Amino acid sequence: MNLRSFAFLMLASTLIVGEASARDGSRTKKGSYHTSNGKSGTVESTTTQSGNTRNRRTTRTNQDGKTGVRDTTRTYDKDSKSGTVSQTTTGPEGRTRTREGSFQKGEDGTRNASGSITGPNGNTSTYASVTERSESGRTTSTAVTGPKGNVTQAERQVTREDDQRVRESTVTGANGKTVTQSAVTTRTGEGSAQTVVTTTRADGTTTTKTVDATIEKQP
Repeated sequence: MNLRSFAFLMLASTLIVGEASARDGSRTKKGSYHTSNGKSGTVESTTTQSGNTRNRRTTRTNQDGKTGVRDTTRTYDKDSKSGTVSQTTTGPEGRTRTREGSFQKGEDGTRNASGSITGPNGNTSTYASVTERSESGRTTSTAVTGPKGNVTQAERQVTREDDQRVRESTVTGANGKTVTQSAVTTRTGEGSAQTVVTTTRADGTTTTKTVDATIEKQP
């Protein structure tokens, strides 16, 4: 997996955030977004919980009417504090990426995860990550080993305070080149938020994008 692809996977801005309700049933969130560089679209996410299994389908349609879909299935066993994740993402261009993995939670809240990622061309990479939690948020360190053995490292720190969430991410490829990104999400009203994303590429160039999103929860 190249640096650009991995950076996209790790640093993509999330418009619909949050864990599903623990109780059985189905919930839907609908939203819209527009960015400072002229992009816009709609997002719809439906989460269904049944016992220890949670399914989520997220559909995103852009300003050109093209649609991308992500299907995620998670299982979790409270007794063993372990679970699995299976995810299929199909982009607007029809290219599909899959992820299969498992995770284990420790007594101290640490979460260890591992699995595989298969790209549109059929090549498979493996990943391993460790997430540590603190009072203010969490830090995740991830290593991805590509089909040819090249290793990409990523570090992501998420902190929350009042109506604001800050995500700082760094991705370093096997060639030593690094991409960093800061995403600051601020709640701007009931069901609405603004995210300012600043990305610094390996060549030192910096871009800033603002995403305004609204979310409507449905029973």
